[in-house]
Order: sequence, then C-alpha cells, then structure tokens
Amino acid sequence: MGLNVARVVLEGELGDVALPELVQLFCAARNSREIDVTFDGAQVGRLVVHGGRVVRCVAFGRVGLEAFFQLMQQRHGRYTVRVVSERSTGSIHPSLAEATWESLLIEAARRQDAELGGGDEDLDAALGGFDAFDAFVENAQRGP
Repeated sequence: MGLNVARVVLEGELGDVALPELVQLFCAARNSREIDVTFDGAQVGRLVVHGGRVVRCVAFGRVGLEAFFQLMQQRHGRYTVRVVSERSTGSIHPSLAEATWESLLIEAARRQDAELGGGDEDLDAALGGFDAFDAFVENAQRGP
C-alpha cells in the first residue's frame, strides 16, 4: 500500500524555480511525482502529484489544503523531485479531492498577494473572484 518511490529526476534551489512552477509542470504533463522541500537541511514539506492532480501535501505541521497553501509560500531552500507510482486507490487527501491544480495555484497566488498587502480586489477582479472557492474550502475542511 502507498507510494513506490523511484529515482530522483530533478533537484534545485527554490530561488531558481518556484514550487508553483513545479506543480504546474508536473500536473499539466499528468506526471506522478513526489516533491520534497528542505530548508537548512531539514525537510519542511512534501507534495505528491499523481496523474496530474495534487493528491497529498504535508508541510509545517499541516496536512492537505492548508499545508499546500503554506508550502507554496516557501521561497527559500531546496527541492528534490522523484518519480512515484501509485499502488493503492483512495489515497487522495479529502481536502484536496475536489480541487484542480489550477484552482489550488490561483488560490495560493491570491493568498500570497493578500499577505504581501496587495489588493485582493485587483486580483479577484482579474481572476473572477473566489467566493465559490472559499465556500469549497470550508466544505472540504468540514469533511463528509
């Protein structure tokens, strides 16, 4: 049960390639990858993409959706990408089950913009608003 981790296919500095770019790359290509993120030699997060979907994320003591949003803010450290193959079904974290990778990255960008003091109104207007996504997140966190 679980993931069968294979070879390292990519390594680098987050200052050179941001995590949202890696997520976009592997999800758009419908790859299955595990991305480990380290800072000062300690692992701070792990993100698993399977068949073009974000299925698991653990970071900074959080799991699922909130871990994903926290990890997307990480700008310093290193990443290591490995090929993985899924051998079990139903392994997607419940809070990530309904989200597309595109909606996750857009929401992560919105949150970062808000944190940096950017105008939510400008970003929301450009991307069509996030009331539906916020409602989705609340429902996902409540569970079935």
